[in-house]
Amino acid sequence: MWADDLGNNKYQIKNIPFYAYGLNYDDIVYAEAESEDLKPEIKRLIKPSGHQTLRVIFTGDTSKEENINTIESIRTEHVGYEGLNDSQFALNVTPEGDYNQLYDALEELEEKGILSFETCEARVEGSFDDEPPE
Repeated sequence: MWADDLGNNKYQIKNIPFYAYGLNYDDIVYAEAESEDLKPEIKRLIKPSGHQTLRVIFTGDTSKEENINTIESIRTEHVGYEGLNDSQFALNVTPEGDYNQLYDALEELEEKGILSFETCEARVEGSFDDEPPE
């Protein structure tokens, strides 16, 4: 993840998380590095930003350009996205955006077999994964 260092082990996330649950663009987190040669690891969420994340994977044999066109066809001014590769994308809904509208559009595309998607709210308390921390 990319983040702005706010000092005192506080960071503001500056990309759309691809793999984490319960973290979103612009959230402020507390992170520590286990040693000076390692990057900080997020320990807890300090302040949620109000942004919401959805992850999409296109299921057909379509090009990146076709997949972006599909996203653009359902995107509003309050929805941004980043691509991990040709078929996987993370979508960010700003606090001003209509999360339910985007969710409904994705659900329609999923029913047509075009893509699969997931919401990214926290799955397990105390973890940014879908499994309990070790």
